[in-house]
Amino acid sequence: MKLEVFEYLIAIEKYGSLNKAANNLFVSQPNLSNVIKTFENELGYPVIYRNHQGVHFTDKGKQVLLIAHNMVKEKEKLMNLNLDHQKIAFKISIGNGDYALSPIYYLLKQQSFQDEINITIVNCAVWESLENVYNQIIDIAYFIIPKSMKLEIEKYSESHHLKLYQIIESTCQIELRKNHPLLENFSKEGLWNYPFVDFVNQRPNAYEEYQQYINPHKIIEVDHHSLRKKIICETDAFSIGLPSSDPIQNHSHTVGIPTPELKMYICEVRRQSDKDHLLFNQLRNIIEKNLGKIYL
Repeated sequence: MKLEVFEYLIAIEKYGSLNKAANNLFVSQPNLSNVIKTFENELGYPVIYRNHQGVHFTDKGKQVLLIAHNMVKEKEKLMNLNLDHQKIAFKISIGNGDYALSPIYYLLKQQSFQDEINITIVNCAVWESLENVYNQIIDIAYFIIPKSMKLEIEKYSESHHLKLYQIIESTCQIELRKNHPLLENFSKEGLWNYPFVDFVNQRPNAYEEYQQYINPHKIIEVDHHSLRKKIICETDAFSIGLPSSDPIQNHSHTVGIPTPELKMYICEVRRQSDKDHLLFNQLRNIIEKNLGKIYL
C-alpha cells in the first residue's frame, strides 16, 4: 500500500471523475484505475463506484477518505520538520461578522519575516460556506444562524462529514443610532415605519415573531457586517442581530435594545478530517476568548 493512493482518492473526491483526477495528477486514467483497484483488493472491499453521474465513494470508502485526508496532512508535517520557518496556509469564510478576524490578526502579529503565509479570507452566506467547506473550496467557516436553522445545519453537517461547533449562544438585540426618533417612545410596532437592514440571502424566518414588525417594502440588503453598521449609524434604518461590545457601540453611536425571545448562534464548521487540526483549534480558542468578553 503506497501513500500516493490516498492522494489519488482525494483527487477523485475533488474532481468527481477519474479522467479529471488523472489529468490533474499527471497520470493516465488506466494507471489511476489500476492503483485504486489494487488498493481495493488489499482492503477487501470497494472504495468507489461509478454511475451516469460520475464517481462516488461507498460508505466504507467515505471512511477511508477521511483517513486519506489525515494521512496527507501528516505527510506535510513530516516534510516540514526540517524547516526553520512556519508555513501558515488556509482559506476561511468569516460570514457576517468581523469577530472571526481577531485570530488572524493574532497570527499575523506572531509571524517572523521567514515564515510563509498564504491566507484567503472570503465572506460567504451560511449555505454557501457549508458547501464550500464540503467541496474543499475553503477550509473553515464561521457564521451566525438563528435558532430556526440550527437543526437543519446540524443534519447537513452530519451527512456531509463536516464538524460543526456551536461556539456561543446569545440573545439578539434591535440596533438603532443613538438619536433615532423611535427611541423617544420605543415600541416594536413602530419599527414598521423604518427601513430594515438585512444580510443578502438571510433566511426570511430568521427573526421569528419580529418578522411581523419588519416592513417588506422597506428592506436594505448588504453583504457585510461593516456596511450594515455604517447604514445604521448614518440613517434611521435598524437591524436585528447579535449585540456589539460597549466600545463598538460607543464608537458607532448606536443603541441596542435586547430581544430576550430571540437568540442566535455563532458557529464554526470544518471537515471531519480537520477536527483535530491544531491551527484551526487555535483560531477557535481565540474567538471563544474574545466573544466571552462580549456575550458572557
